[in-house]
Amino acid sequence: MFSYAAAFCIPFCNGVSVGGKPYGALIGSINSLIYTAAYISMGVYGSAASALLFSFPIQLMTFFSWKKRAYKKTAVFRVMTAKQRTVFFTALLVLWAGLTAVFYHLKYEYALLDSISFILGFVVPLLTMGAFIEYTYLWIVQGFVGLLLNIQMVMNDYRQTTYLIYGVYAFYCVICAFINVRKFYLEQQKTKTAD
Repeated sequence: MFSYAAAFCIPFCNGVSVGGKPYGALIGSINSLIYTAAYISMGVYGSAASALLFSFPIQLMTFFSWKKRAYKKTAVFRVMTAKQRTVFFTALLVLWAGLTAVFYHLKYEYALLDSISFILGFVVPLLTMGAFIEYTYLWIVQGFVGLLLNIQMVMNDYRQTTYLIYGVYAFYCVICAFINVRKFYLEQQKTKTAD
């Protein structure tokens, strides 16, 4: 029952969050609780812990953070400093290389793509919470990598087709979000310049 509720909420949450609006994060946090219950009912406790202990609080904090720094119906987006970018991307590369090495050592078939997807799955929400515009670019990368991963999985097992279909839809939502957030960001920059 919970897995059906979670699956039903995915398109709704993606649709709401496409505009880069705070309420998308609030709905996403509620969906994380539904996912937690679904994962527990399926006996997938690691995913349940991730949904409850990572996804839920990050999305809830994103909602409050974006509401506090509101610009019309969205958040005020900002750009990382050069130092922040250097530290962030260096740490990202080190984490990715380490995880990829572990996955290859374990002879994991999807080591390269899944390690990228996993790392971005943690860092994109953190950048989103901070309303750093860089999250949109990494979200595009994450969506594309997710598509490639799903294609690779379908080639090995046709029963993974559902994940590929969802991956295509999710990537479409990410592209729409990218366009909308960039539009909001450019509008904010024009307003800032005019002041």
